[in-house]
Amino acid sequence: DGRADPRERIVRRAREDTAGGGPPADGGPPANSVRVTMYRNGFTVGDGPFRALDDPANAPFLADMARGFVPRELIPPGAASGDAAVDVELNDKRGDDYVPPAYTAFGGEGNSIGGGAAADEAAVVGAAASGDEVDLTVDESKPTTVIQIRTHDRRRLRGTFNLDMTVRHVQAFLRQEQGESAPYVLMAGYPPKRLTDFDATLEDAGLAKAQITQQLA
Repeated sequence: DGRADPRERIVRRAREDTAGGGPPADGGPPANSVRVTMYRNGFTVGDGPFRALDDPANAPFLADMARGFVPRELIPPGAASGDAAVDVELNDKRGDDYVPPAYTAFGGEGNSIGGGAAADEAAVVGAAASGDEVDLTVDESKPTTVIQIRTHDRRRLRGTFNLDMTVRHVQAFLRQEQGESAPYVLMAGYPPKRLTDFDATLEDAGLAKAQITQQLA
């Protein structure tokens, strides 16, 4: 039933756009291309984590796509036109269940979590790193931003930060909200990429008004 399953409407809409040449592009070529893969039991966005169909947090994303709109969370901050700023590519795998990619645990040589060992180790936040004492007091006289964080246990958090705060402040915010945590990585952007420079300011890292995903390492 297409009304009960938004994926059917999403795939049908994508096929109609393809057959009709797609919606008119009045803002030039898209600045970003994002692949959304639909599985029997959920979907993924780029290289981001699996997102279950029955998670209420994913309902707005699916509703936007079913109506033929670029999901709001994919539109870059300040974009004049969401449809012109992002090209959503749909990969229909509804006949398959999502299977997490295999990876090698940290330690020794070789790759881990699907990438180079050195790069991934730089992205992992361990208990010690996330426990650094960082002052989360926001200075209202300086520019601020609100960042949304999707945690590994499917919660959605919103934190207010100064733009000159760093990625470590986001880690400290997570520690404040979650307490002790297993090692994790933070991913942001589209397609999602791991945050590796913890000392970068939120402004320099392009995280103003960003949505960040926390994924266990």
